[in-house]
Amino acid sequence: MRNTGLSLKTGKTLDSELLTAVLQVFGKRLERRWHKTYGKHIDAVLLLTTNYIRNVSMSDIGNNVKNSNKQKDIVKGVAGRIGAICMKENFVAAVTDKPGKFSGVRSAAKQLSILMGAVEDGQGPPGNEFVRGSDGAKWCKYSDGYLLGSQTGENSDKLSKCSASSFIFGIRQHGPGCYDTTPRNEPLDNEIPE
Repeated sequence: MRNTGLSLKTGKTLDSELLTAVLQVFGKRLERRWHKTYGKHIDAVLLLTTNYIRNVSMSDIGNNVKNSNKQKDIVKGVAGRIGAICMKENFVAAVTDKPGKFSGVRSAAKQLSILMGAVEDGQGPPGNEFVRGSDGAKWCKYSDGYLLGSQTGENSDKLSKCSASSFIFGIRQHGPGCYDTTPRNEPLDNEIPE
């Protein structure tokens, strides 16, 4: 997607549902091409855009519903599905980033965390259809300010223990093909060849 220079001021934004659907089609095509060329799979696709992303439902768009407060619908990013990393579908995410400002870095980390199986701190399990066996993040407070919490204070660039635990469930459920990509004929980083 190219940068069209749209902004909230002009009232033109990217719809989150439509954006996710388009990214899923693009991601599948990219995955096929990548696998054919390199023999490897893509774990996730992340789009950085300068456009705002608006969280509205497709039915609202179809019914031409006007929202008097568009600002409240603006989100920093979207993810295809909780725990979708290494899957054949929904392994996409998008975030808004201002060029040269790196304003989307935390949002990108958050959206990729969701793809890896994490939920926001304070939330219960995402459900077995998303991440089998996960106990969610209920035992971590949203207000502690970690990456998947309120993102305030000195913890905002760190993961809570809940997020780290969720990653283990989220990635392991897809098997070694997702988390162990080291070719067996090459030494690991911590091995010294003889």
